[in-house]
Amino acid sequence: MKQNNSQNLKQTMNRRTVLFVVSSSIALLVIAILFIFNIGNIRIGFATPVKRTITTIKNGNWTDATVWSTGTIPTSSSSDSIVILNTVTLNTAYTVGNKTYSGITIAAGGTLTSTSSFTLTLEKSASLKNMGTVSGIKIAFNGNGASDPISNVTNSGSLSLVSGITSTNPNTVITNSGTFTANGYSKVNSKLINSGTFSVLGGFDSDYGTFTNSGTMSGTGTTTFTGTSLANCAAASSFSTGGDFTLNYGANNGSMSSVTNTGRINVGTTGAGNLNIHDGNITNGKAYVANNGPKISVTGSFNIYPGSYSDTNKIVNNGLIAVNANIVAYSSIITNNDSMTIGGSFTTYANTTNTKMAYIGISGDLTNNSGTGAGGYVKVNGNFLNNWSAIYTGNGGGLSVANNLVNHGTENGNTDICDQTPNTTNDVAGTKGSSVTTCTFTPPTSGPSALPVTLTKFEARKEGAINVLNWVTASEINNSRFEIERSGDGASFSVLGTVKGNGTKLTVTDYDYTDENPLLVSTIIAFTRLISMANQTIRCWQL
Repeated sequence: MKQNNSQNLKQTMNRRTVLFVVSSSIALLVIAILFIFNIGNIRIGFATPVKRTITTIKNGNWTDATVWSTGTIPTSSSSDSIVILNTVTLNTAYTVGNKTYSGITIAAGGTLTSTSSFTLTLEKSASLKNMGTVSGIKIAFNGNGASDPISNVTNSGSLSLVSGITSTNPNTVITNSGTFTANGYSKVNSKLINSGTFSVLGGFDSDYGTFTNSGTMSGTGTTTFTGTSLANCAAASSFSTGGDFTLNYGANNGSMSSVTNTGRINVGTTGAGNLNIHDGNITNGKAYVANNGPKISVTGSFNIYPGSYSDTNKIVNNGLIAVNANIVAYSSIITNNDSMTIGGSFTTYANTTNTKMAYIGISGDLTNNSGTGAGGYVKVNGNFLNNWSAIYTGNGGGLSVANNLVNHGTENGNTDICDQTPNTTNDVAGTKGSSVTTCTFTPPTSGPSALPVTLTKFEARKEGAINVLNWVTASEINNSRFEIERSGDGASFSVLGTVKGNGTKLTVTDYDYTDENPLLVSTIIAFTRLISMANQTIRCWQL
C-alpha cells in the first residue's frame, strides 16, 4: 500500500514537472516572440528611409503611376531621387527631399511643365538640376536661416518660371549656364553664379547676396542691393536694370554693397533709371563701385548720398561712366582714371580726383563744394562754381569753362583754368595760387572730346553673302585699335574682330572690315587706348 502511494506520488510529481517545463517553454517562447517583435519595431522606428531612384518611362501627368519606373507616383517629401527623361506635366504640388535627401533631375531632352502653375518646393537640402526644359511652374525654397543645409539649383538648359523667385537662405546656390527666366518680382539673398542668361521680368532685390556674373543678368524693374556684392567679372559680361539701381548698406550682415565691373552695366534700360548709393547705416562702410570694364551707363542721375562718420562711399572708374542726367556726390571718394561723361550737371561735396590723362565731360554746370582736381582734363559746357571753402587743385591738368567762372573758394596747384567766355560782370576771380595758369593748357586730345577719335563716316553695305564695313577718321590721338562688335538683337554684342589704329594722326584715314558670316546687325565700337606716364592702360569706349 505504501509502495503504491509512493509510486502515485512520484508519477504526480513527474506530471507536474513536465507541465511546468512545458508551460515555462511556452512562456519563454511567447516572451521571445514579443521581444523579437519589439526589437523589430525599434529597428523599424530607427530605420533609414530607403532612397530610391525613380525615372520616367513615358510622357504624361505627374500623378499617372504608369509614367514612373516603379509603377507608383513619387511620394512628396520623400528621399526619392527623380529623373525625368520624358515630357511630364506637374499637375500637383510636390516637395523635393525630406530635409536630408534627394533631388530632381531633368535630363537633356526631358521636359517638366505645368498648365496650372503648380509649385515645386525644394527642401533645405534638396537639389534641382535641369539639363532640359522647365516651364510653367513655380519654385519655392523651404529654408531661410544661415544654419540651414545647402539647397542647389543648377540649370544648363532652359528654365522659365511663371512667377518670381524668393530665396532667403544664404546657403542656397543657384548656378546658371543656360537660360533662366523668372517672370515676376524676385528676391535672391543667396549665392548666384551666372555664365548664361539670367533674367528677372520685374523688380530684383537682394539682401546679403553674392552674385558672380560672366554672362548676362538683367531685370526689367528697379534693382536694390542691401549688403550684396556683384562681380561683373568678364569682358563680355552684362548687368542691366530696367529702372533704378540702388546700393544700400546691409544692417543684417554688417556689409557694404559692392559692385566690381569688368564688363558693362546699364541702368535704366526701360526708362530713366538712376544709380543711387545710400548710407544705410551711420556707423559702417557704405557702398563701393569699381568700374574696370568698358562702360557703366546710367540713363538718369547718379546720386551718391551722405556717408557715415567713419567711412565713405567710394567710386573708382577705370573705364567709361556715362550718365545722361546729373551726378550729385556727397561724402564720397571719387577717383576717375579714364572717362566720365555727364549729360547734366556735376555737383560734388566729395573728394574727387581726375587723374593724369583722364577726362570728365560735363554738359551742364560744375559745382565744387569740397576738394576737386588733379592732372586730367575737365570740360564744362555750362558754369563753374567753386564755392566758399572749396578747393580746386590741379596737378598738370586743365579746366575749360564755356560760360561763367565763379570762384569763391581757392584754386591752387599746377593747373590751368580757362574761362572760354570771360565776363567781368558775372565772373568772380576768387583766390588763385601762383602756379595756376589761364588758357595755356592743351587738352590730351585733338579737341575737347571724351574720345580721341574724330569719326566722320561709318557705313555698312551688303555685297552678296558678306557685309562690308567702312569708316573714316579725321584725326586720332594715341588710338590703339578699333573693335567691331556684332549683335543679332541690338542688345547683346560680341566682338567680331579688330582693326589696328594709327596711334596719333591728324589727317584723314580710311578703314574697312569684311564680315564674312553676317548676322542681322553689324556695328562698330571704337576702342581707344591712352597710355599714361605710368603705362597705365586707360580706355575710352563708345562712339
